[in-house]
Amino acid sequence: MTNFLTFDGTHLGAPASRADALAALAKLDEAQPPFLQLHRDDDVARRCADHAARTPDWVEDVVVVGIGGSALAPRALVSALGAGSPRRVHFLDTIDPDAVERALASWDLAHTVFNVISKSGKTIEVTTLLEIIWERLQRELGAHRARERVIVTTDDAANPLREFSRKEGLTTFDLSPALSGRFTVLTPVGLLPAAWAGVDVLGLLAGARAIAPRLLDRESPALASAAAAAQAKRPVLVLWPYADALVDACEWARQLWAEGTCKQSRGISTLVARGAAGQHAELQAFADGPPIHQLRFFRVAEQPAGRLSQLLGASQRATAELLARRGCPSATLTLPRLDAHSLGQLLLFWQVETVLAAWLIGVDPFGEPAVDESKALTSSYLDSTPRT
Repeated sequence: MTNFLTFDGTHLGAPASRADALAALAKLDEAQPPFLQLHRDDDVARRCADHAARTPDWVEDVVVVGIGGSALAPRALVSALGAGSPRRVHFLDTIDPDAVERALASWDLAHTVFNVISKSGKTIEVTTLLEIIWERLQRELGAHRARERVIVTTDDAANPLREFSRKEGLTTFDLSPALSGRFTVLTPVGLLPAAWAGVDVLGLLAGARAIAPRLLDRESPALASAAAAAQAKRPVLVLWPYADALVDACEWARQLWAEGTCKQSRGISTLVARGAAGQHAELQAFADGPPIHQLRFFRVAEQPAGRLSQLLGASQRATAELLARRGCPSATLTLPRLDAHSLGQLLLFWQVETVLAAWLIGVDPFGEPAVDESKALTSSYLDSTPRT
């Protein structure tokens, strides 16, 4: 069996323009965006693994405090592969007051560490959550013990979160300012929480490193998928994992597509369906609804032997065949097994795919102007509203 993910485009329909696709690939090779460098150096992954291994025995819960990619990326890794660790990894990615209060009440602060993540160091949801957590830690545990329970991940450039961390003497993991936030899954944003959860973080990088040459080749499966998606004239891409462990990873990939391709009234938005459950919920819309959907199935080749595995495989094949009969294009990506090496390949595949798709659609894959405008509006409303 191959050690690489495989791409089956049997049901994709007419091929995309080869010349346009190769031009996009050449542009990626010339640009060499920062995310393409991350898998080449194991030093950061080793630091994350070492830090997790040296975590004191009194730590029972680790809480990732982040929003957007700062929560989606580590959740994707922990959900897919988190096992073998005595610590529980949680995610606080909401500012709903009731939800936050319930969450904080559920953890014993004396046995909890908070990993506060904001690439810019200015994300107002994250900095506000940190204020609340810090006040509670100091009140209940005192200043010294509070400092032991907060770890910061942020840009190595000057920003408010870094300044707070420096002032309080907190452990800090650095990020490059050149790296867009949604491409940080193979940095401490993803790797440190994953290491706490028992994930083989060096294996993730090894997988990405192994497949990188194939993804940048003229026969790149990421290029084939991106080109097909861009030329399909179907603006909704359904990411459909037939492996529950990949559902949160697909949710992370949704951000790549949304912020990478959806600009200037163009782009591809995404949905996530889940295995056989999706056949009994969304399939009717994809097969017989408006012709706006295209699909990518994700499956794992190595499965436990038995009736459920046989049924799962038959379900996925049947769904792809039915959609093909209805003229709905799809492709299937198969991971050889569910492990760090395979997941590392898929993570890099998605990043390359979405950048290429954006260029083929005719938009800049980097930056998220609507998100930035929303942040500015939120701040303006806060400035005009008395805070309590």
